[in-house]
Amino acid sequence: MSTVRFTINSAKISSMEMVNVYNIAQWMKANPDANVVIKGYADKDTGTAAYNLKLSERRAQNVYNVLTNTVFLLTAFLSRLRVALLRFTTLTTGTVS
Repeated sequence: MSTVRFTINSAKISSMEMVNVYNIAQWMKANPDANVVIKGYADKDTGTAAYNLKLSERRAQNVYNVLTNTVFLLTAFLSRLRVALLRFTTLTTGTVS
């Protein structure tokens, strides 16, 4: 399972880490009966225990939000893509018009 890493004092998922979220979403789609636990962590050497607890909660919640939106969007997108592909045909003229 992939790990989503965060910069210090941040709960924002970077564009580089979105690849890991996408990989988790793909794994979840391939394993529809599996349950996933999302754990949020924070650096114990930075901030107070109360601050780190809130930061960990925000991190886990952000991963959850992106995953639920990603899995939903991927499923909806693939369904729409299949329908859309049936509506397209190709035409070649052999010349520039």
